[in-house]
Amino acid sequence: MIYTHFLPPVAGTFGSHEIAVVADILRATSVMSVALHSGVSEIFPCLEVEEAKSLAATIPSALLCGERQGIMPEGFDFGNSPGDYTVERCLGRPMVMTTTNGTRALMACSSAKTVYTLSFGNIGKVFDALKSLDQPIHLVGSGTDGQISWEDSLACGMLAHALIQAGHEPGNDATRIAISLYQNELGWLNVRSVGYQPQLVGVLKRGRGGQRVCEIGLEKDIVEVARLNDFDILTEVIPNPWRVVQSNMV
Repeated sequence: MIYTHFLPPVAGTFGSHEIAVVADILRATSVMSVALHSGVSEIFPCLEVEEAKSLAATIPSALLCGERQGIMPEGFDFGNSPGDYTVERCLGRPMVMTTTNGTRALMACSSAKTVYTLSFGNIGKVFDALKSLDQPIHLVGSGTDGQISWEDSLACGMLAHALIQAGHEPGNDATRIAISLYQNELGWLNVRSVGYQPQLVGVLKRGRGGQRVCEIGLEKDIVEVARLNDFDILTEVIPNPWRVVQSNMV
């Protein structure tokens, strides 16, 4: 069964047999895909800025990255722009990350058996990992400042649509709503589409998150996000310590 959550649930909601997939398309989970593809060894998500600073200070060569209300905090190495995470900057380095919405959504899903992160850049790989599973699958939008996110809902709807076509069943009305939204707005795309999608840029700009990114002068980030399946990687959260890595699952 496929369950969709337009906002993160209360921590501990998911059972130890369930799968969670977290989307923060603009921009945390998109950055995670880029950074790991560019050679970051692992990403340590943190809830607070000071927590991130303290943790980064204990990890040799760690990149300190993230944002608050879209803006890079003082003293950070990089913000939340996917284009900043090049191979030259990332290769072999660990990363500590805190964001307004995305890292909080990850923490909310920590009780699940497995937690993956979703971007348009790796949506095909996530679909391949999920399509044959028989456990409950929860697609979780990170939202924007506690409100439902347009872009996260679209990405969850695209993935849910593909999973339903592969034989899964919708587990709640939110899944049906997300699929309907995807079909209405992005039906010309699917999980196997590849490369830059100019029409997707326009769709993403219509949401509150996209408008905010444009307002702070980072419209280029939406262009970076609007690329499908550039990254043939599955991004998974693993424990002890809790961090996001490239999954070993084939």
